[in-house]
Amino acid sequence: MSALFRNIEVDLGTHGFCILVLESFAVALDQYRIKTKEQLLQQCTEIFELIQTVKPRYAILIDSFYKILCQVSSEKGSVAEIIESIDQIKKSVQHEMKDLLKAAETIEADGKTVLIYDHSHTVQNALHHLHKKGQRFNVLLAEQDLDKTEDNVEFFHTHKIPFKVVPAYMLSHLEETIDMAFFGAVTFQEGGRFVMDPGSKSIISELKLEGKKIFLFLTTSKFSLWPVKEKNSQIHVKSDIRAHHIMNKIEFERIKFSHDRVSVDLVDCVVTEKGIFKASELKKEFDRQMAQREKVEERIKMKLG
Repeated sequence: MSALFRNIEVDLGTHGFCILVLESFAVALDQYRIKTKEQLLQQCTEIFELIQTVKPRYAILIDSFYKILCQVSSEKGSVAEIIESIDQIKKSVQHEMKDLLKAAETIEADGKTVLIYDHSHTVQNALHHLHKKGQRFNVLLAEQDLDKTEDNVEFFHTHKIPFKVVPAYMLSHLEETIDMAFFGAVTFQEGGRFVMDPGSKSIISELKLEGKKIFLFLTTSKFSLWPVKEKNSQIHVKSDIRAHHIMNKIEFERIKFSHDRVSVDLVDCVVTEKGIFKASELKKEFDRQMAQREKVEERIKMKLG
């Protein structure tokens, strides 16, 4: 299931993927004839536990299922009412992206060069939105994985946004032309760190030294509102043995990491559906939502007995 979820999420983006899962769950509920309220609660609890084991964990999906469990365990917990609740959650996820784009309108990118690196649908949407609002800018696309880079190229070509591509390791030659950088993130974790595409930390650190302004785009529903038990939680390592392409006697271990962890202090502004935050402000918002989540967990535990 982890591989299936990840493959879909790469194509649709995190928000689109989570909406698809919610829609699928609503269809399943509508077709499945559950006999008792207790059975319904048991089924939903088991599905929620399964979703929590998927790696990486999808904060939007987990947050949505907390809301669904609250609905199931309440007096108004019929199948029809739960489906209506799912529809409201889905609309909320869609609206928060619109609110994020509204907040992004205050960014002055007109006449500037914007660096992007990661494959973020949120960043793509933000650039497209600013372009539709009449801001004219150039995009400098730093290469990473071929599939991700080509998807970005296709996006900017389709939406007629001027762009150039440069290998990520050659950015130092074009530092003077960069005015600002846009990044996305998988999530924001306890301890004030973003989980981002691999290679993001080195580029952000380089740009920070050069005094370039760094914007990160992330809805607060992507917050990982659970304790981080391991330092590298959500960072997966793949190791394999490879042979030299000419000298077959030479074998070596190749290590590949799925993501980077980047301190919020390296980012100038975090654009969310609730506005634009500085580092200290985002930490306070995370702590506030974390406290709210703990209260929800306690209520659900009490109802489940």
